[in-house]
Amino acid sequence: MIEVLPSTIDMTGLAKVLQQYGCNGEDFTVENLGGGLINSTWKVRFGDTELVLQKVNTNVFTNPASIAFNIETINAYLKQHFPGYYFPAPVLNANGDTFYKDENGSWYRAFQFLKGSQTIDVVANCDQAYEAAKEFGRFSALLNNFPSHTLHENIPGFHNLTKRYNDFLQVLKTGDTVRLQEAKVLVETALSYIDIVKRYEAIVAEGLIKKRVTHHDTKISNVLFNLAGKAFAVIDLDTIMEGYYISDVGDMMRTYLSEIGEEDKNFDEVPVRKDVYTAIKDGYMSEMATHLTSTEKSYFYYSGQFLIFMQAIRFLTDYLSGDKYYTPAYPKHNFKRAQHQFALLKSYMNIASTQQ
Repeated sequence: MIEVLPSTIDMTGLAKVLQQYGCNGEDFTVENLGGGLINSTWKVRFGDTELVLQKVNTNVFTNPASIAFNIETINAYLKQHFPGYYFPAPVLNANGDTFYKDENGSWYRAFQFLKGSQTIDVVANCDQAYEAAKEFGRFSALLNNFPSHTLHENIPGFHNLTKRYNDFLQVLKTGDTVRLQEAKVLVETALSYIDIVKRYEAIVAEGLIKKRVTHHDTKISNVLFNLAGKAFAVIDLDTIMEGYYISDVGDMMRTYLSEIGEEDKNFDEVPVRKDVYTAIKDGYMSEMATHLTSTEKSYFYYSGQFLIFMQAIRFLTDYLSGDKYYTPAYPKHNFKRAQHQFALLKSYMNIASTQQ
């Protein structure tokens, strides 16, 4: 019997893909793993084999071969220098490759499904925040001496705040006039945070922070936990590129600190949890403290300002330009997302005096 969730999956095409991983004429089951926003992900089972299968969104990742290069290169480095570290690289298909491209031009890859592993969607407590931050810190620490400049830039300008801010300024000239009027207060708020942009530009111009291997997407769902609640691996490796550590720490701040998620439509403020902030700092620094200079450490608090502000103006820019990047689920969805990020930034700025 072939079972599938959801029913929209092309079973014939999927069967052909699974042949690349040893499923030859066998019945198989498919379970949707819908936590990701970009790639399509399923758990598949045939015989004694369990895999996580992904179809890569080539609208976002236009060159899957560059993703493959980065992951394979890092995997080889870790196997050579830290063979005991678990790095969830894709399994090889029948052609000996980590990606399979079908006749329709779709790109697929598969990972071993780890029994006894689990992921978490929302940070519930400090222990979870500490474990996740420690695991991302461990990943960066192990790759501290890796030549990050050799990695491909899978999404050009992904965390380039100067670029994102210039995109925002441009849309103020070309954006929808009705939406510009609706968002007048948010626009003024964004412009008032110009110092965050200037500080980033100083980091880049003066080389204040070392460029290193950076994950760039450190939400807690990208960490594997065992059933005892201990983190042991990072996943979702497509955004691994050269970058600054403030990207990884900042995304943890953005996604861990508040219990109110960015999709919540009803909020007056977005409070942050100071104890979670401390847990992020303690966890990350337990692995990275010896690799960061005193100057780099002084930007730890700024990491949250940097990433929260950048995401706020990305949502706002997209709303003003007609929702071209983030597909809205309802009218003014990206406007609400931007409001949430600016409210989060305001709350985050209020903890400055006690947490820096």
